[in-house]
Amino acid sequence: MNIEQIFEKPLKRNINGVVKAEQTDDASAYIELDEYVITRELENHLRHFFESYVPATGPELKWFTEFGHLNRGDMLTSEQHRCHNEKKKFQRRV
Repeated sequence: MNIEQIFEKPLKRNINGVVKAEQTDDASAYIELDEYVITRELENHLRHFFESYVPATGPELKWFTEFGHLNRGDMLTSEQHRCHNEKKKFQRRV
């Protein structure tokens, strides 16, 4: 097996090392995105971003499961009662 057979694309293809601002054609943009390589440094930044981003979706997902079956009016009424109860809890503590 030859090393060139391992890769999906030909190794001797023309790759534009620098895309200039005036190159606005779709082919240049497609090739640039298709040939994009993620370096270790960029991978670390992306990994940090997604590790921070994923836990932030927890409460929103819980909110959707709690109110997913309700329409907007029901949801607002439910939130109004919850806020009213929270206010009562706070007033009792004082």
